[in-house]
Amino acid sequence: MIYKTKHDRLILKAVETKETQVGRIVLPDLGYEKSSTYEVVATGPGFYSPLTGQFIPTQYQVGDTVFCNKAVMNSLGEVDGVEYFATRDNEPLGYIVDDENED
Repeated sequence: MIYKTKHDRLILKAVETKETQVGRIVLPDLGYEKSSTYEVVATGPGFYSPLTGQFIPTQYQVGDTVFCNKAVMNSLGEVDGVEYFATRDNEPLGYIVDDENED
């Protein structure tokens, strides 16, 4: 399935969290809340600033892993057991960068 979105919107899907091991200590995912880590599935091109009229491109690319608060996302439902969400480009709190390709 191909997803497309408009303006400065992102479509995200949840990334499964795993148990983390530090030395011999296992830190399990206790399941208090669903993952706040998401993979970007689709991005819009960007938007024109209402103040300056300047085009502001989307800062994320398909495949990026972002951290986002679930309160600012809209659920798009499930497809093949995977839940998808939509949010604006400025809502993610951060993203993961490869050590080799740091921005």
